[in-house]
Amino acid sequence: MLLACTVFLASFSGAWAIEPVDRELIPEGRTVLNYLESIYGQKTLAGGNGTNSVESIRSVCGKEPAIVTFDLSGWNSPPWGKSYNNVVQHSVDTAKANCWQKGGIVTMQLHWIHPANPDGSAWRDVHGRKTANPPFDFAAAFQPGTKANQELMRDLKGHADYLQQLADAHVPVLWRPLHEIDGGWFWWTDTGTPENTAQLWRVMFIKEQKLHNLIWVYSASLRCGKGAEGVENVALRKRFYPGGGTSSLPFRSCHSVKGNC
Repeated sequence: MLLACTVFLASFSGAWAIEPVDRELIPEGRTVLNYLESIYGQKTLAGGNGTNSVESIRSVCGKEPAIVTFDLSGWNSPPWGKSYNNVVQHSVDTAKANCWQKGGIVTMQLHWIHPANPDGSAWRDVHGRKTANPPFDFAAAFQPGTKANQELMRDLKGHADYLQQLADAHVPVLWRPLHEIDGGWFWWTDTGTPENTAQLWRVMFIKEQKLHNLIWVYSASLRCGKGAEGVENVALRKRFYPGGGTSSLPFRSCHSVKGNC
């Protein structure tokens, strides 16, 4: 598979047009960031979610997608069991060999299973065969020494270990954590106190700051709450934002907006 849309990335060079929040971002990451900045408002890159999307994009565009999204979640319960780990490892290996090494740009999201509910999912409510999640205890999770904090740190370290494999291979990643951050359907969205969600992003950023292959991508949802008021509630949306010092690119995924990419 040749990702023809981005065969010129390897030769793209020039002064850095945008300064990343990670001042130690690897050169390959700076090249990707600089390239995205250079085409902003001028070109559109075709992207797909997972390798199964490649064929459909090829049939429409006549080329391979420039960007492919992979998920760092292992999906299968319990987290950090053999099945879970195998799924995550497969995503990492595929992102490296079948995307980056063939000229594509790697994006990773994380459908993070609720840290305190191994039988749950990223979604608040029942999702498939997964049980509904309890409310996430943000206060306890931010307090060192608590069980909630230990569970949080366990998951952050576990997923960071897999991202480290990509860092070791000099593979830059458009890292999109806590995606659809203000939507309300995932456990990490605190609709009552959005500042807690913003703080969770900052905790993750600090925990993973030694991974210098990540381009941090802030991903809002189509709406913040239900109905038209959810679309227009700008003041509430702003409370989820972790700050310009911890994000690099505005980004909307295709499944978060109406119409085609």
